[in-house]
Amino acid sequence: ITSSGPNLISVFNGATCDAATATGCGQSPGALHVGDSGGGVSDLSIAISQQTNTLYATNVVYADQTADVVYMFNGNTCDAADTSGCGQAPATIAVGADPRELAIDPATDTMYVANHAQGDSLGTVSVIDVALCNASNTSGCGQIPPTLAVGYGAIGVAVDAAADTIYVSNLQDTSISVINGATCDAGDHTGCGQRPRRVAVGRAPYDLAIDHIDGTAYIANGDNTVSLIPLRG
Repeated sequence: ITSSGPNLISVFNGATCDAATATGCGQSPGALHVGDSGGGVSDLSIAISQQTNTLYATNVVYADQTADVVYMFNGNTCDAADTSGCGQAPATIAVGADPRELAIDPATDTMYVANHAQGDSLGTVSVIDVALCNASNTSGCGQIPPTLAVGYGAIGVAVDAAADTIYVSNLQDTSISVINGATCDAGDHTGCGQRPRRVAVGRAPYDLAIDHIDGTAYIANGDNTVSLIPLRG
């Protein structure tokens, strides 16, 4: 996050800076410019489609109105092997009000974007077909993606691809929305008009993480607790 101008996503060569090799850890990374920094009162969320080498990002500016878009970058020309395109101007995808975190289900080529709506109205989730909106194929990027209503202050999102289920944290109403991805994804919108069930958690739930091995979703809450939700059963 910068103090002025655009925010930056740094691009490192992980092959030369990882647990086994540190020779490249002093490298000067490439940088992608995303939106505006809002004077430093902002943050970024990112997701990557490995199938198409496309990077998606949201830029949240707290001191001003956040742009209601997802930014899209071509990773083929800005990665460890090729930084020639790191100065690219990103394409944008229109989504719901005040987009925050985003996650991709690679099994269905679907990206889910949590739209916070400033916490004053019901949050929504935008459902984007990344097979038709990526660095190589932009034919679907101009379409307004379907949305479904979740709880107040939708902010975090995580995907359980094995169960085709999406979890969304609702910051303002102490709950998690549980979305059935089988009826609300890139190829099937029949269930997107239904309000998903909600699960009560701690106060001000924010980030989510999923442990697929033991089948548990972990939710970080603003009251300094962590809620645990079994993924199945």
